[in-house]
Amino acid sequence: MSFQLISITEYCSNYQADPSFIAALQEEGIIEIIVSEENSFLLAEQIPELEKYTRWYYEMGINREGIDAIRQLLQRINNLQEELRIMRNRLSFYESINELKL
Repeated sequence: MSFQLISITEYCSNYQADPSFIAALQEEGIIEIIVSEENSFLLAEQIPELEKYTRWYYEMGINREGIDAIRQLLQRINNLQEELRIMRNRLSFYESINELKL
């Protein structure tokens, strides 16, 4: 399995982001940095999330701790929405069985 890597230098150049911002996100455990031959890279699959965090930081002034808190809350919301979807499907199933019995 191969991974597409994006240079942090390239990302920062394209998004006018400071490499220290990327390093701070890595320190918080928000993103993963891969170091190879003295160069630092991001997994391409992280780019959409990193773009979001970059906008939050630079356009909205949200610090890295705030980014982590928002990220965790959004994950919890997504998990709860998925759980709700599953419960609704189960309820529909049992309601349809109950209708068949009548």
